[in-house]
Amino acid sequence: MNKIREALELLDGGNRWIKSMGTDDKTCIMGALGMVGGSCNVGDVDVIRRVIEEQHPGRGRYGYNDEGTSVALFNDHPDTIWTDVERVMEKAAMKLDEEVR
Repeated sequence: MNKIREALELLDGGNRWIKSMGTDDKTCIMGALGMVGGSCNVGDVDVIRRVIEEQHPGRGRYGYNDEGTSVALFNDHPDTIWTDVERVMEKAAMKLDEEVR
């Protein structure tokens, strides 16, 4: 199964999503990816980063070139809300499906 979609499902409609460091029952985008895949697959993270740049220019990049840092910065950005995360991850999951075909 698509790990991005699995991570989105793990975030349970935003009920388990949190900005910054996770807790026992909540996590961020990168934490969710790690939970479903055992590690954060660079390919999955890159797809999410590209969608962030497309949908929310500048929100995930502050001079960093690391995909994981970009995703974490988007997750923790003051303007990011759950619906932003959900839309980015849904679009990234669809893009990943298209790339795998």
